[in-house]
Amino acid sequence: MVTFDADGEHCLTDINRLAEPILADELDLVLGLGRRFQGYQNGSSIVSHSVKSI
Repeated sequence: MVTFDADGEHCLTDINRLAEPILADELDLVLGLGRRFQGYQNGSSIVSHSVKSI
């Protein structure tokens, strides 16, 4: 399942980048962070909180 906000800020071509590791059986879940979160590392509190919310 892929979800996007309706405000048009997301690029539809990013779907392939997000889906590739799942389709290759490398990952079970992929989260995409917006540009405002650039610089955050894997395991950051933003990502950890997002996963806990799921």
